[in-house]
Amino acid sequence: MYDLDNNKIINKIVPLEFDDRIIFVVDKNAYEEVLVNEKMINCKKMFNDDNYCLLDVVDNEGNYKEYLYEASEKTIQLYKEVLNSSIDNCIEVKKSNGLVYSLSSIIVVLVGVILVGLLKLRKGK
Repeated sequence: MYDLDNNKIINKIVPLEFDDRIIFVVDKNAYEEVLVNEKMINCKKMFNDDNYCLLDVVDNEGNYKEYLYEASEKTIQLYKEVLNSSIDNCIEVKKSNGLVYSLSSIIVVLVGVILVGLLKLRKGK
């Protein structure tokens, strides 16, 4: 990738082949060097594990996507759109479940207090 304003190369683009499909990885020097399909690529290691790294990929139109590379299987999968949204959805479900349990507990306590109060009123008559 070339910066026209500063007249210098920012990152190199490395073609990688996965199952008869070629992807173009943006090789950023800020990451750790990892062997991906017999080519040394700079990528961000994930999950504190040498088996996974995050690849920055650019498509033919110049759009960036992130792919998770799994070294033992030598496979890639979309990362950001798929996994992050799934993780966010799980967190939201857990938060909403906690809110439901809290509100249910408050309602049960209020109903109990009302029933005890009604029983005491009836005994008093």
